[in-house]
Amino acid sequence: TARASASGISIALIEPNEHKSYRRLSFELDRPDGFSDLPLNVNVLTRAKEILSLARQIDKATHSKERKHANKQWERRVVEQMDLPADSEDENDDDMASSSRRHEEREHAKIERQKRELKELLQRYDRPQARTPADITAQGHRGR
Repeated sequence: TARASASGISIALIEPNEHKSYRRLSFELDRPDGFSDLPLNVNVLTRAKEILSLARQIDKATHSKERKHANKQWERRVVEQMDLPADSEDENDDDMASSSRRHEEREHAKIERQKRELKELLQRYDRPQARTPADITAQGHRGR
């Protein structure tokens, strides 16, 4: 990472399929034996994955909702600009609109529940408090 000559630590999360690239990078950085491993507590990693998974679900649902809203806005503008007649207001259209509104309300409620759940998970998540590389290694050995 670019640190403008400041000291610090970099952490790389390397999957097994990236081992070849890691070895090449280590060699290029004059570290042919690689870098020291940082012990991780599996419980902390599992909770972090759970939090990330929920955050992704919220992001995906929110993006979908925003995209639907933008499409509706675009359709309204096109209808207005082309001076087209509005949709007919027969019983089937009313039923479809009502069903669509109920679906949107359920989706909105689901997103709000997920946001509350994410907030609770983040409040309970025990983040390691490290300020130096030695702190990180010590915490890993203590099993935090």
